[in-house]
Amino acid sequence: LVEHVLKFLGHEARALGNVGVPLASEVHLLPDNALIVAELSSFQLETMQKKALSEALILNITPDHLDRYGSMEEYAAAKARIGYLLKPNGKLFVFSPTAARFPSLFEGMPLELYGYEKGLDFSTDLISLFKGQKKVGDLPKALRGNKGHDLENFMAAFLVCERHGASLEDFIKGWDTFIKPRHRLEFVKEVRGVAFFDDSKGTNVDAVVRAVETMTRPTHLIAGGVHKGSSYTPWLPHFEGKVKKIYAIGEAACQIDDELSFAIPVERCISLEEAVKRSFESALQGEAVLLSPGCSSFDMFKDYAHRGEKFVELVNRL
Repeated sequence: LVEHVLKFLGHEARALGNVGVPLASEVHLLPDNALIVAELSSFQLETMQKKALSEALILNITPDHLDRYGSMEEYAAAKARIGYLLKPNGKLFVFSPTAARFPSLFEGMPLELYGYEKGLDFSTDLISLFKGQKKVGDLPKALRGNKGHDLENFMAAFLVCERHGASLEDFIKGWDTFIKPRHRLEFVKEVRGVAFFDDSKGTNVDAVVRAVETMTRPTHLIAGGVHKGSSYTPWLPHFEGKVKKIYAIGEAACQIDDELSFAIPVERCISLEEAVKRSFESALQGEAVLLSPGCSSFDMFKDYAHRGEKFVELVNRL
Protein backbone atom coordinates (compact mmCIF):
# COMPACT_ATOMS: atom_id res chain seq x y z
CA LEU A 1 0.00 0.00 0.00
CA VAL A 2 2.82 2.44 0.83
CA GLU A 3 4.56 1.63 -2.46
CA HIS A 4 1.29 2.06 -4.37
CA VAL A 5 0.43 5.46 -2.87
CA LEU A 6 3.97 6.80 -3.30
CA LYS A 7 3.86 5.78 -6.97
CA PHE A 8 0.40 7.33 -7.29
CA LEU A 9 1.94 10.59 -6.03
CA GLY A 10 4.73 10.42 -8.63
CA HIS A 11 7.58 8.96 -6.60
CA GLU A 12 9.86 6.19 -7.76
CA ALA A 13 9.06 3.55 -5.12
CA ARG A 14 9.62 -0.18 -4.74
CA ALA A 15 8.38 -2.62 -2.09
CA LEU A 16 11.15 -5.11 -1.32
CA GLY A 17 12.22 -7.53 1.40
CA ASN A 18 10.10 -9.97 3.35
CA VAL A 19 7.04 -8.91 1.34
CA GLY A 20 8.24 -11.20 -1.44
CA VAL A 21 11.02 -9.59 -3.52
CA PRO A 22 14.49 -9.87 -1.94
CA LEU A 23 16.30 -6.57 -1.39
CA ALA A 24 19.52 -7.95 -2.83
CA SER A 25 17.85 -8.89 -6.11
CA GLU A 26 16.80 -5.35 -7.04
CA VAL A 27 18.23 -2.65 -4.81
CA HIS A 28 21.31 -2.15 -7.04
CA LEU A 29 19.07 -1.66 -10.12
CA LEU A 30 17.06 1.24 -8.68
CA PRO A 31 17.77 4.92 -9.45
CA ASP A 32 19.33 7.04 -6.70
CA ASN A 33 16.07 8.88 -6.01
CA ALA A 34 14.06 5.68 -5.46
CA LEU A 35 12.17 5.22 -2.21
CA ILE A 36 12.64 1.67 -0.94
CA VAL A 37 9.75 0.36 1.15
CA ALA A 38 11.41 -2.57 2.93
CA GLU A 39 9.58 -5.17 4.98
CA LEU A 40 12.27 -6.43 7.35
CA SER A 41 11.96 -9.64 9.32
CA SER A 42 13.17 -9.95 12.90
CA PHE A 43 15.86 -12.28 11.52
CA GLN A 44 17.25 -9.45 9.36
CA LEU A 45 16.92 -6.85 12.10
CA GLU A 46 19.06 -8.95 14.47
CA THR A 47 22.24 -8.08 12.56
CA MET A 48 21.54 -4.78 10.81
CA GLN A 49 23.76 -1.92 12.03
CA LYS A 50 23.60 1.01 9.60
CA LYS A 51 21.31 3.95 10.35
CA ALA A 52 19.64 3.75 6.96
CA LEU A 53 15.92 4.34 7.53
CA SER A 54 14.00 7.59 7.08
CA GLU A 55 10.92 6.09 8.72
CA ALA A 56 10.27 2.87 10.58
CA LEU A 57 6.95 1.26 11.35
CA ILE A 58 5.90 -1.52 13.73
CA LEU A 59 2.34 -2.69 13.16
CA ASN A 60 2.18 -5.31 15.88
CA ILE A 61 4.24 -7.77 17.91
CA THR A 62 2.35 -11.02 18.41
CA PRO A 63 3.64 -14.58 18.98
CA ASP A 64 5.71 -15.82 16.02
CA HIS A 65 9.05 -17.55 15.42
CA LEU A 66 9.19 -18.79 18.99
CA ASP A 67 11.04 -21.82 17.63
CA ARG A 68 13.92 -19.34 17.13
CA TYR A 69 13.54 -16.98 20.11
CA GLY A 70 13.54 -18.07 23.73
CA SER A 71 10.60 -15.84 24.70
CA MET A 72 8.19 -13.19 23.47
CA GLU A 73 10.46 -10.58 25.07
CA GLU A 74 13.42 -11.73 22.95
CA TYR A 75 11.30 -11.70 19.80
CA ALA A 76 9.94 -8.23 20.62
CA ALA A 77 13.46 -6.91 21.26
CA ALA A 78 14.56 -8.15 17.83
CA LYS A 79 11.69 -6.29 16.20
CA ALA A 80 12.24 -3.12 18.23
CA ARG A 81 15.85 -2.90 16.92
CA ILE A 82 14.32 -1.20 13.88
CA GLY A 83 14.17 2.00 15.94
CA TYR A 84 17.98 2.07 16.23
CA LEU A 85 18.36 2.04 12.44
CA LEU A 86 16.78 5.48 11.92
CA LYS A 87 18.68 8.34 10.33
CA PRO A 88 18.85 11.68 12.18
CA ASN A 89 15.36 13.23 12.07
CA GLY A 90 13.89 9.79 11.38
CA LYS A 91 10.58 8.75 12.91
CA LEU A 92 9.28 5.50 14.38
CA PHE A 93 5.52 4.85 14.13
CA VAL A 94 4.09 2.18 16.45
CA PHE A 95 0.53 0.92 17.00
CA SER A 96 -0.30 2.09 20.53
CA PRO A 97 -1.21 -1.34 22.08
CA THR A 98 2.17 -2.64 20.88
CA ALA A 99 4.05 0.20 22.56
CA ALA A 100 1.98 -0.25 25.73
CA ARG A 101 2.84 -3.95 25.92
CA PHE A 102 6.62 -3.43 25.56
CA PRO A 103 7.25 0.11 26.88
CA SER A 104 10.90 -0.37 27.85
CA LEU A 105 11.85 -1.35 24.29
CA PHE A 106 10.92 2.06 22.89
CA GLU A 107 12.46 4.36 25.52
CA GLY A 108 14.40 7.23 23.97
CA MET A 109 13.20 6.55 20.41
CA PRO A 110 11.59 9.26 18.21
CA LEU A 111 8.21 7.65 18.64
CA GLU A 112 4.76 8.52 17.31
CA LEU A 113 1.81 6.39 18.40
CA TYR A 114 -1.30 5.69 16.35
CA GLY A 115 -4.46 3.83 17.28
CA TYR A 116 -7.95 4.23 18.69
CA GLU A 117 -7.38 6.16 21.94
CA LYS A 118 -8.08 9.88 22.00
CA GLY A 119 -5.05 12.14 22.26
CA LEU A 120 -2.52 9.88 20.53
CA ASP A 121 -0.21 11.40 17.94
CA PHE A 122 -2.62 9.98 15.35
CA SER A 123 -5.99 8.41 16.13
CA THR A 124 -9.45 7.62 14.86
CA ASP A 125 -12.92 7.51 16.43
CA LEU A 126 -13.96 5.21 13.53
CA ILE A 127 -15.39 8.18 11.61
CA SER A 128 -12.68 10.86 11.57
CA LEU A 129 -8.90 11.08 11.95
CA PHE A 130 -7.08 13.24 14.52
CA LYS A 131 -3.58 14.55 15.12
CA GLY A 132 -3.59 14.91 18.89
CA GLN A 133 -6.94 16.60 19.54
CA LYS A 134 -7.18 18.24 16.10
CA LYS A 135 -9.37 16.69 13.41
CA VAL A 136 -7.54 16.33 10.09
CA GLY A 137 -10.26 14.67 8.01
CA ASP A 138 -12.67 11.78 7.67
CA LEU A 139 -12.08 8.11 6.96
CA PRO A 140 -13.18 6.60 3.64
CA LYS A 141 -16.73 5.25 4.07
CA ALA A 142 -15.55 1.65 3.62
CA LEU A 143 -13.40 1.89 6.78
CA ARG A 144 -15.87 3.64 9.09
CA GLY A 145 -17.52 2.02 12.06
CA ASN A 146 -15.33 -1.03 12.72
CA LYS A 147 -11.90 -1.56 14.22
CA GLY A 148 -9.71 -3.92 12.26
CA HIS A 149 -6.47 -4.57 10.44
CA ASP A 150 -7.53 -2.77 7.23
CA LEU A 151 -8.12 0.45 9.18
CA GLU A 152 -4.90 0.07 11.18
CA ASN A 153 -2.92 -0.53 7.97
CA PHE A 154 -4.55 2.55 6.40
CA MET A 155 -3.44 4.73 9.33
CA ALA A 156 0.09 3.33 9.40
CA ALA A 157 0.61 3.69 5.66
CA PHE A 158 -0.67 7.27 5.72
CA LEU A 159 1.84 8.26 8.42
CA VAL A 160 4.72 7.02 6.26
CA CYS A 161 3.41 8.60 3.05
CA GLU A 162 2.69 11.90 4.80
CA ARG A 163 6.42 12.19 5.50
CA HIS A 164 6.89 12.16 1.72
CA GLY A 165 4.39 14.89 0.94
CA ALA A 166 1.03 13.08 0.89
CA SER A 167 -1.99 15.00 2.13
CA LEU A 168 -4.82 12.93 3.59
CA GLU A 169 -6.92 13.77 0.52
CA ASP A 170 -4.19 12.58 -1.85
CA PHE A 171 -3.56 9.46 0.22
CA ILE A 172 -7.25 8.48 0.10
CA LYS A 173 -7.27 8.94 -3.68
CA GLY A 174 -4.30 6.54 -3.91
CA TRP A 175 -5.86 4.11 -1.42
CA ASP A 176 -9.07 4.06 -3.51
CA THR A 177 -7.13 2.57 -6.45
CA PHE A 178 -5.18 0.00 -4.42
CA ILE A 179 -5.77 -3.72 -5.01
CA LYS A 180 -4.50 -6.00 -2.24
CA PRO A 181 -1.84 -8.54 -3.18
CA ARG A 182 -3.03 -12.12 -3.51
CA HIS A 183 -3.59 -14.67 -0.72
CA ARG A 184 -4.61 -12.06 1.85
CA LEU A 185 -8.24 -12.83 2.71
CA GLU A 186 -8.95 -13.17 -0.99
CA PHE A 187 -12.44 -14.32 -2.03
CA VAL A 188 -11.99 -17.26 -4.40
CA LYS A 189 -15.52 -18.26 -5.43
CA GLU A 190 -18.83 -19.57 -4.16
CA VAL A 191 -19.72 -23.20 -4.83
CA ARG A 192 -23.29 -24.38 -4.07
CA GLY A 193 -23.73 -21.52 -1.61
CA VAL A 194 -20.39 -22.11 0.20
CA ALA A 195 -17.92 -19.18 -0.04
CA PHE A 196 -14.19 -19.95 -0.16
CA PHE A 197 -11.51 -17.51 1.08
CA ASP A 198 -7.73 -17.76 0.59
CA ASP A 199 -5.69 -16.27 3.45
CA SER A 200 -2.56 -18.34 2.87
CA LYS A 201 -0.48 -15.30 3.92
CA GLY A 202 -1.88 -15.76 7.45
CA THR A 203 1.22 -17.50 8.80
CA ASN A 204 1.01 -16.84 12.54
CA VAL A 205 -1.55 -17.26 15.30
CA ASP A 206 -2.62 -13.60 15.44
CA ALA A 207 -3.10 -13.38 11.66
CA VAL A 208 -5.70 -16.17 11.88
CA VAL A 209 -7.57 -14.27 14.60
CA ARG A 210 -7.69 -11.19 12.37
CA ALA A 211 -8.97 -13.26 9.44
CA VAL A 212 -11.71 -14.93 11.48
CA GLU A 213 -12.78 -11.54 12.88
CA THR A 214 -13.60 -10.37 9.35
CA MET A 215 -15.76 -13.39 8.47
CA THR A 216 -19.50 -12.72 8.37
CA ARG A 217 -20.61 -16.35 7.83
CA PRO A 218 -20.26 -19.46 9.99
CA THR A 219 -16.76 -20.63 9.06
CA HIS A 220 -14.91 -23.88 8.46
CA LEU A 221 -11.20 -23.21 9.02
CA ILE A 222 -8.32 -25.01 7.29
CA ALA A 223 -5.18 -24.48 9.40
CA GLY A 224 -1.76 -26.00 9.98
CA GLY A 225 1.67 -26.39 8.44
CA VAL A 226 5.06 -25.96 10.08
CA HIS A 227 4.61 -25.26 13.81
CA LYS A 228 6.41 -22.04 14.83
CA GLY A 229 6.41 -22.49 18.60
CA SER A 230 3.22 -20.68 19.62
CA SER A 231 0.19 -22.19 21.31
CA TYR A 232 -3.07 -22.25 19.34
CA THR A 233 -5.26 -21.84 22.44
CA PRO A 234 -5.50 -18.02 21.95
CA TRP A 235 -7.79 -18.82 19.02
CA LEU A 236 -10.57 -20.18 21.20
CA PRO A 237 -12.26 -16.99 22.50
CA HIS A 238 -12.18 -15.47 19.00
CA PHE A 239 -13.56 -18.62 17.34
CA GLU A 240 -16.54 -19.00 19.68
CA GLY A 241 -19.78 -18.69 17.71
CA LYS A 242 -17.88 -18.21 14.42
CA VAL A 243 -15.73 -21.26 13.60
CA LYS A 244 -17.78 -24.47 13.32
CA LYS A 245 -14.88 -26.82 12.67
CA ILE A 246 -11.11 -26.89 12.07
CA TYR A 247 -9.49 -29.08 9.41
CA ALA A 248 -5.87 -29.48 10.55
CA ILE A 249 -3.07 -30.19 8.06
CA GLY A 250 0.70 -30.54 8.05
CA GLU A 251 3.19 -30.95 10.89
CA ALA A 252 1.10 -28.84 13.29
CA ALA A 253 -2.07 -30.92 12.87
CA CYS A 254 -1.49 -33.03 15.98
CA GLN A 255 -0.82 -30.00 18.20
CA ILE A 256 -3.86 -28.12 16.89
CA ASP A 257 -5.97 -31.21 17.58
CA ASP A 258 -4.49 -31.75 21.06
CA GLU A 259 -4.91 -28.11 22.14
CA LEU A 260 -8.33 -27.26 20.67
CA SER A 261 -10.46 -30.36 20.18
CA PHE A 262 -11.87 -30.20 23.73
CA ALA A 263 -13.67 -26.99 22.73
CA ILE A 264 -14.17 -27.14 18.96
CA PRO A 265 -14.37 -30.04 16.47
CA VAL A 266 -10.98 -30.73 14.82
CA GLU A 267 -10.48 -33.13 11.93
CA ARG A 268 -6.93 -34.08 10.93
CA CYS A 269 -6.43 -34.24 7.16
CA ILE A 270 -3.45 -35.76 5.37
CA SER A 271 -3.35 -33.09 2.67
CA LEU A 272 -4.76 -29.71 1.67
CA GLU A 273 -6.77 -31.54 -0.99
CA GLU A 274 -8.46 -33.69 1.66
CA ALA A 275 -9.14 -30.63 3.84
CA VAL A 276 -10.83 -28.78 0.95
CA LYS A 277 -12.93 -31.86 0.12
CA ARG A 278 -13.98 -32.54 3.72
CA SER A 279 -14.76 -28.89 4.53
CA PHE A 280 -16.89 -28.58 1.39
CA GLU A 281 -18.78 -31.75 2.29
CA SER A 282 -19.44 -30.42 5.81
CA ALA A 283 -20.27 -26.78 5.07
CA LEU A 284 -23.89 -25.79 4.65
CA GLN A 285 -25.27 -23.29 2.17
CA GLY A 286 -24.53 -19.78 3.46
CA GLU A 287 -21.35 -20.84 5.28
CA ALA A 288 -17.69 -20.27 4.43
CA VAL A 289 -14.44 -22.21 4.13
CA LEU A 290 -11.35 -20.19 5.11
CA LEU A 291 -7.74 -21.21 4.48
CA SER A 292 -5.80 -19.29 7.15
CA PRO A 293 -3.03 -21.64 8.27
CA GLY A 294 -1.39 -19.85 11.21
CA CYS A 295 1.80 -21.70 10.24
CA SER A 296 4.50 -21.52 7.60
CA SER A 297 4.14 -23.67 4.51
CA PHE A 298 7.49 -25.41 4.07
CA ASP A 299 6.39 -28.90 5.13
CA MET A 300 4.11 -29.24 2.10
CA PHE A 301 4.68 -26.27 -0.23
CA LYS A 302 7.37 -24.00 -1.67
CA ASP A 303 5.95 -20.93 0.08
CA TYR A 304 2.66 -19.33 1.16
CA ALA A 305 1.87 -18.29 -2.44
CA HIS A 306 2.28 -21.87 -3.68
CA ARG A 307 -0.05 -23.03 -0.90
CA GLY A 308 -2.63 -20.38 -1.81
CA GLU A 309 -2.44 -21.19 -5.53
CA LYS A 310 -2.98 -24.88 -4.78
CA PHE A 311 -6.01 -24.01 -2.63
CA VAL A 312 -7.52 -21.89 -5.44
CA GLU A 313 -6.88 -24.73 -7.91
CA LEU A 314 -8.61 -27.24 -5.62
CA VAL A 315 -11.61 -24.95 -5.04
CA ASN A 316 -12.00 -24.38 -8.78
CA ARG A 317 -12.14 -28.15 -9.26
CA LEU A 318 -15.09 -28.62 -6.90
